Amino acid sequence: MPPIAGIRLERSGRMLYFDDAGLNIDVDDYVVVEKDGEEKVGRVVIAPNQLLINQLREPVPSLRRIATTEDLEKSDASHPRP
Repeated sequence: MPPIAGIRLERSGRMLYFDDAGLNIDVDDYVVVEKDGEEKVGRVVIAPNQLLINQLREPVPSLRRIATTEDLEKSDASHPRP
């Protein structure tokens, strides 16, 4: 199973799990994911090297990319960053 990261799309939101897609990410990085048919910006709260794979029971989607400044600005228009 590929390395898995824990991502939150909202400050107090539910944790979602994504394949890290080979991206070099760490806690507090912002990434772009696809959720409900659209791209959303989320914050890494569990780095790929911190998660025990055997806790997950189903396949997980892959991260799209590391968030750009433009992604963060668009996201800030809809909700403020923690």
